[in-house]
Amino acid sequence: MVIPMKFFFSIVTAIFFFLPGTRSVYAQSAGLEWDVFNRKVTELFLQGEYDRAGVVARKALEVAENNVGPNHPDVAASLNCLGRIYNAQGQNVQAEALYKRALTIMEATFDQNHPDVAVSLNNLGAFYNAQGQYAQAEPLFKRLLAIRERTLGPDHLELVKSLNDLAGSYSALNQFAQAVPLYERVLAIREKTLGPDHLEVAISLDNLAGIYSAQGQFAQTESLSKRALAIKVKTLSPFHPEVVTSLENLATLYRSMKRNREADRLASQASRIREDKNAIEDFYWQEANTAETYRALQRYVNTYPQGKHIQEAKARQIALLEYDEPFFLAQKKGTEEALNGFILDFPGHNRLTQAQDVILDLRGRDIVDLLNEEKIEVQSRGAGITSVTLKVRRLVPYRVILHIPIGTLFVSTNEYIQNMVTIEERNYTLDSDKLVSISLSAACANRSKGIPDENDSFDIQRASNHTELEVLMPHIKKSGDGFAVRQAAVWIVTDNADYDDLGRLVSSGRMGSLPVYFANSREIKEYETVRAMQLCDEAGIDITIKMIWRDKQKILEGLENEQLKKWLEDKRPSTQPVFLRSLYYIWGFTNVFSNDPMEAYRQGKYDILVVGLKQALEKVKKIYPSEKRDVAAILNSLAVIYNAQGEYAQAEPLFKRALAIKEATLGPKHSEVVIILNNLASLYGKQGQYVNAESLFNRSLSIWEKTESPDHPYVAQSLNSLASLYYNQSKYSEAEPLAKRALAIREKALDPHHLDVAQSLNTLAGVYRAQGHNDLAEPLHRRALAICEQKLSPDHPDVAICLNNLAMLYYEQNQYDLAEPLLKRGLEIREKALGLDHPDVAESLEKIAQLYKITGREKTAEKIEKRAAVIREMKQ
Repeated sequence: MVIPMKFFFSIVTAIFFFLPGTRSVYAQSAGLEWDVFNRKVTELFLQGEYDRAGVVARKALEVAENNVGPNHPDVAASLNCLGRIYNAQGQNVQAEALYKRALTIMEATFDQNHPDVAVSLNNLGAFYNAQGQYAQAEPLFKRLLAIRERTLGPDHLELVKSLNDLAGSYSALNQFAQAVPLYERVLAIREKTLGPDHLEVAISLDNLAGIYSAQGQFAQTESLSKRALAIKVKTLSPFHPEVVTSLENLATLYRSMKRNREADRLASQASRIREDKNAIEDFYWQEANTAETYRALQRYVNTYPQGKHIQEAKARQIALLEYDEPFFLAQKKGTEEALNGFILDFPGHNRLTQAQDVILDLRGRDIVDLLNEEKIEVQSRGAGITSVTLKVRRLVPYRVILHIPIGTLFVSTNEYIQNMVTIEERNYTLDSDKLVSISLSAACANRSKGIPDENDSFDIQRASNHTELEVLMPHIKKSGDGFAVRQAAVWIVTDNADYDDLGRLVSSGRMGSLPVYFANSREIKEYETVRAMQLCDEAGIDITIKMIWRDKQKILEGLENEQLKKWLEDKRPSTQPVFLRSLYYIWGFTNVFSNDPMEAYRQGKYDILVVGLKQALEKVKKIYPSEKRDVAAILNSLAVIYNAQGEYAQAEPLFKRALAIKEATLGPKHSEVVIILNNLASLYGKQGQYVNAESLFNRSLSIWEKTESPDHPYVAQSLNSLASLYYNQSKYSEAEPLAKRALAIREKALDPHHLDVAQSLNTLAGVYRAQGHNDLAEPLHRRALAICEQKLSPDHPDVAICLNNLAMLYYEQNQYDLAEPLLKRGLEIREKALGLDHPDVAESLEKIAQLYKITGREKTAEKIEKRAAVIREMKQ
């Protein structure tokens, strides 16, 4: 006879959340935004708000996939979190798919014995176990047990859970011969580590008794059950509900053995206890109170919502959420299991975030973050031109994994000594509070300064261009190129060095294997420079927007390597507009955009860009307070977006602030200064301040023509801007030669489908149209429209500009049937992308009203004109 299932103590297989960050292996994480989302998911889940937790978890998954790709461990973490939520909501099909995908990622990323692989195995196995799919759970639990045996040893207390899970699966499958030795191992471990009278020993005794009972081995069942009952009476109370369950189980066993008198006695004893409801409630209350956890008290509150101890229970819960001792105990143990236990036992505790932070520290944290949080002490010293030495110790009472990524910047405390930047990723485990010595491979991160030695110290920061360094250094390492190439590449990225700057590393001999600094002959020559440029290009870094690109001809003159010479001669300037390249730069060092900002721009989603740029501005001010140039780049980009939205009052002061910073830090003739001059002039032109606009455009053109070649795209930008300004003032004879020259430069220097080419096509076509040369204007307008539709979203505001231009050409030729649909489509795009009260919307309305008037639709035209007038008045 099989004894009823109530005989078994319930065996709950926990499904674990992945908290953010498997950073001991992966330098790149899904980002700060992802970390924040994950914390919120955990908080909402523990509060039972599964719907809200699901919304945040799906957003976290989206952010992770966008930031680090679909096969990163942080994506697996999000999949596990979302799977746990679906599981709690009973959406089992979705949960299973997520758990399986998470496991696949972990198996592909880590060694088969890695702890995070074990967590994924546990989650999927626990899911199958809860669904009664024991055959699917069994092999997962078997693998999980093997991993933990290798990492913990055969007799570790933490093995108990895995042994129990696997034994439970075997029991459910009636494979008792496999279950018994596992339960016996659990019993032995618990007796050895916890003592013979511990309550968990009673649990093991009950589990074994259940197996023997199912096999009809009643003598063994009786012995184990009686011992379990004695432990429960001793550790709990003679009247505890668990004691009642044991009494009833023993009664059932005795009836199976035909020992009815003993069965009746035990059943009667159990019945009397059950009938005393007050006593049972007292036992539940005593158990909850003794456990001293929020979760235990919540079980009492849920079971007895009107109970006599309910007010005290709730008061105790409030007090426990401010009681710090459980957190300190978990922190002292220094294991994820202990901290996860604290998080589960005390949902809403004021130390919850701190516990999650400790778990992150246990998994691996960036050296800069740990320093900022004062969790480590670091003494950093110079060690020549290729390395930095550190002495590190932890300041927290638990193990910390220290992650030092590529792009960690060591800023010299002596202004005459080089800064250094790491070029290799390193990880270290800080097991004690003793100083640990670390040597890091590094390169110089600025020029014209002395080589650091052991007497020189550093402050530690995260380089603003660390993202570019992270992708660059693996290429250099794989290439096998030497010191000079590597140093040139780092300087191009960190210092935006030109060819003369690279000449600051010179030598007339060697000190060991290193060049002597500041002697008589150049160390980084043409070959090393171009090879560094080529490696940057292979890593996806746009060298055509770096200062080194300006020295292209100078470098080519002295370059003897034909292969590199051909590569540099064939290399064309970036096909991305300056503003978009700036967006990419901001995206790279602030990580504020969940998706590619180029996509947001293509789709005309300016609001997304505004939010991201504002976040970037706050982040840079906080993390990189001395990086004024980065602040200026963000201010300029934000002003560009406001300008595009018609928010001229907001754009102007931002342009002026950006311009002031750039002029102060780079000088009045630097390329970045001139770009902002052009932007500010464009704003003045839109506002009708033609004198101010013309002055700035002429200033920028003068600088470009002196600092660049006559055929440089920057020169073309100023020429086109001036041509547009003259067009708006009806100075067509002055506009035409400028527009022609701008188009010729761009067609020669850029891709024929570049957006800047489309801009010049529209400008020149407009000038032709204004002079009555519609036959010349039409093919240019059509070509510009084709480029914009190819490069941008069909609903982008720039597409609307092209549609309007072509429509007005047809209007002027009295081809109203061709003009009307183009104008209407342009209006729809602008209303959708820019809002109903944008000045460009007013412009589209005015042109449609004009067409309606000339085609006899006066009343409709009047209504449209009134709406346009309201918008104009609002924007005055």
